[in-house]
Amino acid sequence: MKSILLITSILFSLISYSQQVPAFVDSLNHWFINGQYSADILVIKPNEKAQQLEKIIQDSIKNNLDWYTEFSKTIKKGSDLPYHRNLGISESEYQEFLLLRNKMHYGLKGNAKVSIMNNDTCIAFKSVGFLIGLNFISLYKSDRFATVAPPTMPMVKLNRFTELRSKDSRNEFSSEYTGFRWNQELTENETTQKVWYEFVVLHLYATDHIFIQITVKSLNNGQYVTTNIVPLSFKRNVRLPIQKKEIQRLEPTKK
Repeated sequence: MKSILLITSILFSLISYSQQVPAFVDSLNHWFINGQYSADILVIKPNEKAQQLEKIIQDSIKNNLDWYTEFSKTIKKGSDLPYHRNLGISESEYQEFLLLRNKMHYGLKGNAKVSIMNNDTCIAFKSVGFLIGLNFISLYKSDRFATVAPPTMPMVKLNRFTELRSKDSRNEFSSEYTGFRWNQELTENETTQKVWYEFVVLHLYATDHIFIQITVKSLNNGQYVTTNIVPLSFKRNVRLPIQKKEIQRLEPTKK
């Protein structure tokens, strides 16, 4: 009886796994179609309203420097300043500033051509210049892992896999989305330096764009500091002709 239950449990696990994998693979195949695309190179920008309020606060502090020197002594290190009229804005504006200061959005920095190679086993990318980091990324379908193989360095296997979903468009993309995240913390060979690698792929429903972000962080004094971040997006169903010549453009896009 126990043997039958064990076999049933194993079969159920295999059936469940086989049902999950196609959904993952189908998503990747739907998002990453062989060909080359014009990708938007993105840049992370702080919230504009928060910047405006911060400028008022900074100017007000400069004009009340003696007060600020004494006032800040009463605040626990790492804590926010409590509201005071000498900050130059109203209490409701200060609460808005605290809420908005960490909210970022993505702006357009330029464009580049990205090629996608999708076969039965994995998905790979090819680009130049600012997006050259894509060349070292591979997504493996059957085992749901990603690899990073930078030149002159050992290959990094990103085993930590997470499914991502947002049913609310009130986010930095102003869109609902589904996607995947791969990440891993590693200790560099022959050193105690720790590095955090992360690769994110999202399908943004509002624009039908595929968003990609590569992030590399290094551990510094016990805290991770971002050393490299590469965000980009491309229109999923708009491929470029292979013969079309496109030069990477990195200057800010004019409105």
